[in-house]
Amino acid sequence: MAAIYGHKWVSAHGDSDITRDTWQRGLRDITTAELAAGLRAVIARPDPWPPSLPEFRALCRPPAPDPAHVFYRALPKPKANLVRAKEALAAVRGRMEQGLRYNAKEREQIMLELAAKPSTT
Repeated sequence: MAAIYGHKWVSAHGDSDITRDTWQRGLRDITTAELAAGLRAVIARPDPWPPSLPEFRALCRPPAPDPAHVFYRALPKPKANLVRAKEALAAVRGRMEQGLRYNAKEREQIMLELAAKPSTT
């Protein structure tokens, strides 16, 4: 970690045998693959200061995914009905065209009314 964080590691944790022993005991049950994942997470995180031992352990073992999302598969993609899709699209386009014409006329009417009113300033 000192190679990654330099003086910040020593400032945060010191450079004593007690620190090394604490980290060794604290990481005893972490596998090599988990340590590698933790180091990748340390390098990727934006915090410029080194993690504490509990923070590093959490980086080594990210939380398990929510079981509600693990056991369910996505539904299959429904088959497209092109005739129905074209009919629905035509209906939507018709409604949009009517709405846009109506809104343009409404805006024009409001502008004419505002232009006819005398200025209050």
